[in-house]
Amino acid sequence: MAKKQTDMDVVKDDISFDNQDGSNSKLSRSHLMTKILIVLLVVAFAVAGWFYWKYSETQKILNSNQTEAEIEKEIEEITSAVSKLMILPEEKPQIATVVDPDSLVEEQPFYEGVEKGDKVLFYAEAKKAVVYSPKKNIIINAGPVYYTEEAMTDQTISEQETNSEE
Repeated sequence: MAKKQTDMDVVKDDISFDNQDGSNSKLSRSHLMTKILIVLLVVAFAVAGWFYWKYSETQKILNSNQTEAEIEKEIEEITSAVSKLMILPEEKPQIATVVDPDSLVEEQPFYEGVEKGDKVLFYAEAKKAVVYSPKKNIIINAGPVYYTEEAMTDQTISEQETNSEE
């Protein structure tokens, strides 16, 4: 009778591991775990690729340091184009490129109609600002710039620090 019990135990063990379709459950669990692992790896590589792409875009923006000659050339080209459309003050402007037009419009209605890539020319001595669209070759807006005492003091300190570093 001892033989019959062991035979039945073996049969019970075989039955307990079989699924309804006759496949081994240990084998199906390992296949499931493999599939889950593959999906997780694909997702991880996709996320890592996206972060690398964003990182490299940011680095391009940060590392786009222009030389003094390139900056001077850009200022000359922009002021030359704008001077064909309006009379400009006789001073060298500071130029900024519009990156986020929506936030500018929220801060100041002066920037209404600007687009990404437009240029803003600031003339400190003449206290004027000009918004120029190189794509359309038009002046979007022009007007006076008002500085507060605090802003003027900060600007003067920044200019003094820049001059002392040279």
